[in-house]
Amino acid sequence: MKTPTKQSPSPKVLLKEDSAKKKKKFTRNGLADQLYKLQIRERSAVRVWNHQTVTEEKVSSKSVVVKVLDYEMLYSLQLAKCQELIKTEGKSIGEEKEFYVLFTSEMAEEMKISIGTIVRICPPW
Repeated sequence: MKTPTKQSPSPKVLLKEDSAKKKKKFTRNGLADQLYKLQIRERSAVRVWNHQTVTEEKVSSKSVVVKVLDYEMLYSLQLAKCQELIKTEGKSIGEEKEFYVLFTSEMAEEMKISIGTIVRICPPW
């Protein structure tokens, strides 16, 4: 009689955190601790963004709507040159504001950022 072989879990299953397990304690303000905090902040920001896109129907006056003119990958970030689409009251019609926006590679993939993509950026920025 032979015991059945155990299949290894898929890579996606390994990435999910088990809330029943004890959290690892990193050296306070060490590199691993800083990276862990950054990952938590990024996950939180993505969750808030997903929640706002589903429930938000009206356009916030504080949000900025931009069109991506050009972009390039810088390590794990995407640097996008953008142009503001909705003009604010204080600007003249001929004045076009261009600026750069940084997206994480995960956010850029999820939003399918390319030239011509229109993005609404909500505070806090």
